[in-house]
Amino acid sequence: MTVRTKAKTRFLISTALIVAGVPMASLTHAAEQGIFVPPGGPASIENPEGTTVEGDRSGVYSRTSSLTLDNAGTIRGNGSYDGFDRSPEGGVTVEGGPAIVTNSSLISGAGHGISTVYRFDPATGTLQGLAVGSQVTNTGTIRGEINDGIRLIGGGSITNSGLIEGVSSPPGGATDGISMFAFDDQDLSGQTSIGTITNQAGGTVSGARFAAILSGGGVIDNAGTMTGGAGGIFIQTSDDGRLQVVVSCLRHPGLDPGSMTSPLEWPPLSSQTKCNT
Repeated sequence: MTVRTKAKTRFLISTALIVAGVPMASLTHAAEQGIFVPPGGPASIENPEGTTVEGDRSGVYSRTSSLTLDNAGTIRGNGSYDGFDRSPEGGVTVEGGPAIVTNSSLISGAGHGISTVYRFDPATGTLQGLAVGSQVTNTGTIRGEINDGIRLIGGGSITNSGLIEGVSSPPGGATDGISMFAFDDQDLSGQTSIGTITNQAGGTVSGARFAAILSGGGVIDNAGTMTGGAGGIFIQTSDDGRLQVVVSCLRHPGLDPGSMTSPLEWPPLSSQTKCNT
């Protein structure tokens, strides 16, 4: 399924999925999600320059087995909920399988900018982690206003030469530019790290807490700017201890190797390579 958006104002699913030849959802559902991609096979969305996709909860919500999203316009989610009573809300929310997102313009949410989330299985009454190994390439802006700029539960890779930011934290919360960690039910056998971040020259990643936090090891290659209120970069063992810090590597201009602490934490310094293998 391919969805090519064409409206230049608020864009609802009732228009988007007719373009793709898919029966449209109810208008109530349409107001919640700018584009809702239902369960099924691989799907792709192309949002061209000059087009706005906006939802009361999420700009794009995907339950399909894999999503390819190419955004050159604006994607906006006005919801900010983050929890398990209902789906988390923000710019792009990915549930049914991994996503490949290419952004050259603006993705923003009152909650997160982009986030993978759990799927609730009504047959078993349990949460499933299906969106494993997503990929994001950003040359524009990805912003979470009171949540992370990009949160990849299930891990993956991010390449940035634009701006990724988690702007502020709600009371008791902690907002990061980029956050990666494993799903509770994720098979981590044979896996040595949760993900990779490449921040290219001219790229900026910032967070109210950390620019980037990887829970379960990882590789960060930074030639740009990474700043956070508590620190620039934090790499640690996964919260449940299933994924130890096996591969942790930071390539960052001006890094003082003596700045590494335990867990692996680097403040926003400025050239060397520090790897723990």
